[in-house]
Amino acid sequence: MRGVDSGNPGFYALLDVRLPDDGELARVGGRWLEAACRGLAPGLWGRLQASLPLGPPRGWGEPQGEQGGVWAYVSVTPRPWQDRADTKVYSADSFGWMVGRVAARPIEAAFHLLQLDERGVPDEAGGRQLMVSVQSEEAHPEWVQLQAVSVLGGAEGDPRRPEVSDRWAATLHTLAAETDPSFGHLCDDATQLGVTALDEVIFRGGRVESMLAGREVLRGYSWVTVCPGELAARLGGVDALAASGAFARVEQLRCGGVWLQATKRFAEYDDAAVRRVFQVLAPVLPGGLPKPDPFAVHDGRTYRLVWEDAAQHRPAERAEPTEPATVEPLVTCDFAAAVGPGAGAVAHADEGYELRFERRLGHECAAVWRVLTDAAVAPEWLGRIPAPLRQPEYVIEPVVGGRVMLGYLDSTEGDGPLSAQVFELAEVVAAEAPVLFEYAAPGPDGPDVHERWQMHPGPDGSCRVSFTYVFQRLDRLALLLADWHCRLDAIALVLDCRDPAAAWDRWRPRYEGYRSLTRTDAQPRR
Repeated sequence: MRGVDSGNPGFYALLDVRLPDDGELARVGGRWLEAACRGLAPGLWGRLQASLPLGPPRGWGEPQGEQGGVWAYVSVTPRPWQDRADTKVYSADSFGWMVGRVAARPIEAAFHLLQLDERGVPDEAGGRQLMVSVQSEEAHPEWVQLQAVSVLGGAEGDPRRPEVSDRWAATLHTLAAETDPSFGHLCDDATQLGVTALDEVIFRGGRVESMLAGREVLRGYSWVTVCPGELAARLGGVDALAASGAFARVEQLRCGGVWLQATKRFAEYDDAAVRRVFQVLAPVLPGGLPKPDPFAVHDGRTYRLVWEDAAQHRPAERAEPTEPATVEPLVTCDFAAAVGPGAGAVAHADEGYELRFERRLGHECAAVWRVLTDAAVAPEWLGRIPAPLRQPEYVIEPVVGGRVMLGYLDSTEGDGPLSAQVFELAEVVAAEAPVLFEYAAPGPDGPDVHERWQMHPGPDGSCRVSFTYVFQRLDRLALLLADWHCRLDAIALVLDCRDPAAAWDRWRPRYEGYRSLTRTDAQPRR
């Protein structure tokens, strides 16, 4: 959302908060809507109250109020997603209706304040407005994003004015102090709601995966960054962050997390300040060289980022000799007895855990390589999304640094096989045709997920395929094992020119077999 004629930079506020209790969601969501709608642009809010009652919505390009005035509406997008939103013209009653709906966890409850031009017409192309929203993630309804974005014109819309940036900081700080967020920011370099600038330039699974991993990897850095307590501790805590000199304000928030404000005023946040913040936060930022998305629409906005790999700025860890760690096994016996031939294995790994599968296929390694790296074929064995929901373009670039952009279906415990849509955005880290293909795909299974395929040619022209899936979270272990078991079988069917859907016929007994033998309470080796 970006103003086309406001003359001011867009300004974005975000807090990621996990709120599994409906009552707490209603309280926090209501507090955010009330505080942000009234406090971010108080002058325009006052003008809106003086304009009540507002007239009904009119057609495109028609006057909606007095010249240079304001108009507003509220909207609620119900769950599940139905490609529609319930909207009402703003009034005290409709605002209360919107706030009251928050407890039902709609996908979005939002307030929209529009400035009218010299004809009394709202700019419906996206400029000169303020939107404040509470969004509940559809696939993870306990996760909530409190958001505000302004592309208002005039003095109240210019974050470079001290009184404007102070108001935004005070409003965000109030909610951050009450909620223990996993991330938050105030910035002018976002392009989509809920997405950070770093999300756009480091391929790590998209907005949802970035949000879910927010307590393990910092989502980004901005003029104001709300850092979760877990990551602040890894950076040395509040005292070390304050002593770094990178921040004008470092504050331990009451319910958890640390408020990091780079400069006293937003207008002072220049390139030097950006670099200071980056260098301090690099140890908890995602690794990888930032690369602008060539498919993104360029709107002239400047990313406030350091175009370097954060991993290269982390202090080297001293290797101290230690006794090998003793860990409990993750399984109680051999999987093969419970799920049949082709069963996977799971074990601890330096990066967390890893699944391992092997198959001997009666095809050359070059043929297997094509099935793995052809973007038109890969969704067939991963779990093809039905045509009406399918994205038009998938990409696999089988070279180091290349992109992997694929949509497919995952399984869920409640709804069974191929019941959840996934969009994977990954970066290739190893590629040697036709024997090695590996990519990093952060997502719901952890911030450092890797999928590695190794092909070993046999003397008879066959190919032994070894697949390794490195991950950090155990809560989906049985699902992962059952899904990848079926996918390895599906690859064989694709190579034999048979229907890969048949590989999923035995998903349920495999899942039950894996679940009966797996443990999810073991800790990763450090």
